[in-house]
Amino acid sequence: MASARPSRRREVLLAERFVSFQGEGPLTGQRCAFVRLSRCNLRCSWCDTPHSWAWTRFDPKLVSERVCVDELVRWGLEQARWLSSGTWVTGTAALCLLLSGSR
Repeated sequence: MASARPSRRREVLLAERFVSFQGEGPLTGQRCAFVRLSRCNLRCSWCDTPHSWAWTRFDPKLVSERVCVDELVRWGLEQARWLSSGTWVTGTAALCLLLSGSR
């Protein structure tokens, strides 16, 4: 009889999550939930969250937390029920790694 393999808890390194008003684009002024992931490697010139990628300036142990993906998805869906513009995820490089199955 084959034994069941324990489920793998998938986690992300989270910089922050919060509800605020969208400040740019066509949804400016709409309430929105934001999920900002850490370990982004894009270094966009407009990024307002350097603590999500500038590890020489910020200690990731102090500015980030490991969060279960399922918990984060539940949080985002719960917020989206009450917000007109939904949930936005930033730190897309980290998100792409997660979706590809890498850590």
